Amino acid sequence: MAKAKKKTISKSTKKSWFKVHSPPYLGEALIGEILAEKQEDLLNKTLTINLNAVLPSSRRMQYNIKLKCTALKDKDGASTNLIAYSMMPASVKRLVRPGKDKIEDSFLVKTKDNIVIRIKPLLITMNRMSESKDSLARKATRAVLAKHIANQTYEEFVNSVITKAIDKELFSIINRITPLKVVEIREFRIQDKAKTNIETGSSFDLSPYIKKQPETAKS
Repeated sequence: MAKAKKKTISKSTKKSWFKVHSPPYLGEALIGEILAEKQEDLLNKTLTINLNAVLPSSRRMQYNIKLKCTALKDKDGASTNLIAYSMMPASVKRLVRPGKDKIEDSFLVKTKDNIVIRIKPLLITMNRMSESKDSLARKATRAVLAKHIANQTYEEFVNSVITKAIDKELFSIINRITPLKVVEIREFRIQDKAKTNIETGSSFDLSPYIKKQPETAKS
């Protein structure tokens, strides 16, 4: 008669809670905790939270950010980098109204410090527009964002999105092509793998749509 094999039961390793902090460019605030066996296990773990939890403001409650643990901090935590940003679908739906046109796009851009980003802008017009105006607005939007981001580090870009500085710049130019009601960066994320077809904006001339600064009188 065959003997029954004894079952081996592995002892479970005790896990602990480790602190997770926002990136230095977002204040290094304590934003949550992750359960892990050891501190080193935190590296490359991700978590998605509401932007309001990092930078309290009712206006930021409609955005979520995804953070990735990139470095260990002290003896019981990790610091993170923001790798994605997105507007909640319900918030996007509230912006769309009858009689308006929605301009959406998705393309790759690169920051001054060579971080490749997939960015998805959202523009809502005041009125319906023609196909030619739609095409012109899309090309101009790509050019504005590509050139803006190429002159910023990734950290500067994140700050310009959160403070809406990039939205204001985009509005000021595209509004000269077609009247706008809303301009938003609906989503962006770091593109880990190297990609081709990165938008540079060099193929589109923005000069006719940029407001010229008045010349100062020479003394």
